[in-house]
Amino acid sequence: SHVENKGNARIRFRTDDVWLRQILSCLILNGAQAVGSASANGWVQVNYSSEKDWVHISVSDNGGGLKQAAELGKTTKSDGLGIGLMLADTLTSNLGGTLSLVNGPVGLMAIVKLPLNQGET
Repeated sequence: SHVENKGNARIRFRTDDVWLRQILSCLILNGAQAVGSASANGWVQVNYSSEKDWVHISVSDNGGGLKQAAELGKTTKSDGLGIGLMLADTLTSNLGGTLSLVNGPVGLMAIVKLPLNQGET
């Protein structure tokens, strides 16, 4: 599997960079684990865009998607603890944003929405 970054232009926004890295790490790892068990041609894709006062970051994969409604803190992986998505959700919320999980065309899409000017006064 490989990770690919596709975005429009560079987006600058204020946020906690450690938390943002942790959010993305959790989501990319979750995607990589999902595609690792699904196919030798697995992929994880990261996209971003901005709209008004928000930045949108999506992490998509072709790992088969959700078989049932996602419950944070639960896992379907035999070796998983179920805390990756829960941690990403908590950190996103702490930054004033939201995390949504939806089935994409071929796998899961995690959508992080964060304020562009978080922390600015």
